[in-house]
Amino acid sequence: MTERYTTIRWLCELHAYFRFASETLHLAVHLLDRYVEHQEKPDYILWGATAFWLAAKYEEVKLPHIKTLLRLARGAFTLAQLKHCELAQLKQLDYRLTLTTDVHTIEHYRRIGLLRDDTHRRLVYFILEASLFHPQRYHYTTLERTCAALYLARSIHRLQTHPWSVACAIVTGLRIRALRPAISFLHGAVKQCSSVVRQKYERVATLPVPRLPKYM
Repeated sequence: MTERYTTIRWLCELHAYFRFASETLHLAVHLLDRYVEHQEKPDYILWGATAFWLAAKYEEVKLPHIKTLLRLARGAFTLAQLKHCELAQLKQLDYRLTLTTDVHTIEHYRRIGLLRDDTHRRLVYFILEASLFHPQRYHYTTLERTCAALYLARSIHRLQTHPWSVACAIVTGLRIRALRPAISFLHGAVKQCSSVVRQKYERVATLPVPRLPKYM
């Protein structure tokens, strides 16, 4: 288990504890990965907490007290270290936090009718959150990841005889053949999904992972 995996697992726990929006978690992981690219000796817990705090400031309407975050970190860093890292990350990122996350894209699909109900939407969120633990997710574009998650969720939810309809292909511009590598990646990510993510979603919908088809 890598430091990155352990940190993202902790961020998922923080996300569930604070009941933040899904956009916050996805943005936090993206900010963390962007920052780590330019560092030689990563301090994942401190940098992950900082990315999470920055994402919360950007996405959330109401923030909890920062002392709560320090308490949940159990002494892994101090307030001074968090503030110093916050400024360092902002400078490294050139103060550019705007990002169209997977969740933003899925919400667009919901508005145009590609998501049939709340269970379908939660399945898509679950699949995409499972992928956050794997750096290989960046081998695929946001469009490819979200379309592949939409396909898998339709397969699980059994919305149609064929989960990738002509309408889906027209709206997204992607045919099923182009999606197969991303579908295979997400299928693997779900099968290896962290228990933290499973426990967060299992109270909403049963996720029959063994029934997911193989696409390779």
